[in-house]
Amino acid sequence: NGCCLASELDNLASETAIVSRYKELSSLTLAEDIDLSTRLIVFNGQNGDDAAIQSLKEAALYLGKGLAYINNTYAPEKIFVAGKITQLWDMVFPQISEQVDKYSHDCSKPATDLVAPSSLVWASFEGATAMVLQDIFASYKVVYRHPTWHDWAQWK
Repeated sequence: NGCCLASELDNLASETAIVSRYKELSSLTLAEDIDLSTRLIVFNGQNGDDAAIQSLKEAALYLGKGLAYINNTYAPEKIFVAGKITQLWDMVFPQISEQVDKYSHDCSKPATDLVAPSSLVWASFEGATAMVLQDIFASYKVVYRHPTWHDWAQWK
């Protein structure tokens, strides 16, 4: 079932999964707060901690599989990737991209662009969505005109 697969991949690429995997690989004690722990793991990964790097790369693999599912379903031109993992974009992008290419069904179409805007690194899902939509709809002009008597006459 595609829904269950997407949900499972989401769980495996989540911050909770990153923290759990890091705890398995490292002797460091982490805070109970997932957000704070993830920030520490990202920081440690930036500073060469092997357990942090492995945890983040594993999450990137699952994220790539999940993005391939989105690519197969919606065929978007771009996928915006947001979150703490993008702090290590140079490290995780190859894993994400490889999985998107491997699990995308239509090999004849050009690969979807994966974009990690720097403005979305610490954004929440809702905030990131709003930021992306702002750029997409920036060129559109919304105009409202009150209906006239002529408009009403035509609908009769």
